Amino acid sequence: MLTVRGLVKRFEGGRVPAVDGISFEVEESQFFTLLGPSGCGKTTTLRCLAGLEQPDAGDIELGGRVLFSGEAGINVRASERGLGLVFQSYAIWPHMNVFDNVAFPLTVVPRGRRMSRPQIRKRVEQVLNVIRLDELSGRAATDLSGGQQQRLALARALVMEPPLLLLDEPLSNLDARLREEMRVELKRLQRELQVTAVYVTHDQVEALAMSNTIAIMAEGRIEQVGRPRDVYQHPASRFVADFVGGANLIDGVVGSREPNDVYRVETAMGMLDVSSSAAFAPGSRVLVVVRPEHVALSTNNLRAGDGRLGRVLGTGYLGDAVDHVVSVGALTVRARTAPSASVVHGTEVSIEFAPEHCTLIPHDP
Repeated sequence: MLTVRGLVKRFEGGRVPAVDGISFEVEESQFFTLLGPSGCGKTTTLRCLAGLEQPDAGDIELGGRVLFSGEAGINVRASERGLGLVFQSYAIWPHMNVFDNVAFPLTVVPRGRRMSRPQIRKRVEQVLNVIRLDELSGRAATDLSGGQQQRLALARALVMEPPLLLLDEPLSNLDARLREEMRVELKRLQRELQVTAVYVTHDQVEALAMSNTIAIMAEGRIEQVGRPRDVYQHPASRFVADFVGGANLIDGVVGSREPNDVYRVETAMGMLDVSSSAAFAPGSRVLVVVRPEHVALSTNNLRAGDGRLGRVLGTGYLGDAVDHVVSVGALTVRARTAPSASVVHGTEVSIEFAPEHCTLIPHDP
């Protein structure tokens, strides 16, 4: 559906590469998310797809149609790409009601290709019904709530039936409760309409909850592409492990590889058994990756000299869970437990985690 190859975009006279040779593919009807911190190049990538920025090199192809080719000198104008765009700012027309806002893109189509008025009304009514704004079609756009304005912006993008929908952090201006509701609503709409979407966000929860595929970006490059579960459970680098979910990273050296893809890894906490399908030679420096929710705390059978013996330095109540910060020798480990299993500050504990809940990544040079 969408193919991006070797995309490059530089700023400040070509000195600063905002997008540094990235490539990816988006399948039809897929919800594809570009995830990363501010300044990583994800919004610049989206603007290149939209035609709002001209890349310095690379290729962008949509459904067999070349939108940009640095080598061939092709750059289709944004107005001719026919894509749906939704940004942080809803950019609704304050002097128009809901119906007229949604109808506007259809009314400015050149006369020879423009729908008739009855056709425009039918199309707008269909979209408003799907977006669940049909009962508010006559209301002034400025009288809508934040969530309703967000849905209005979506309706206006969808009314043209675009081959690709581009969304740049569209939920960032909403409060936490409304943002959660709109995540569900957006995913419902995308599935119901079978729209192909590229979504940009710095919010890992949004990315994990909504996406079919996630591309994690850092410093203009793609660190990893994969399904949400795979990216979370099997990060490919230190950056991905730390950015997505805030994993515990424990330095180690591979001792041996046992049957069933279990490695024995020497660490400051002693010898750890870790499951990994990757190939690491004995003596390789690695990082053991353990998510906080997979770290179990115990106050029983505490033995002096045990490398996993530690002390709780602090806790944070999250409602459905409690975060614990545990000092284990020179290491600091985060553990997330159910509220009923909370351990108070200062308590001595031992920590445990199963091999299947750990993974290995190469130690950064």
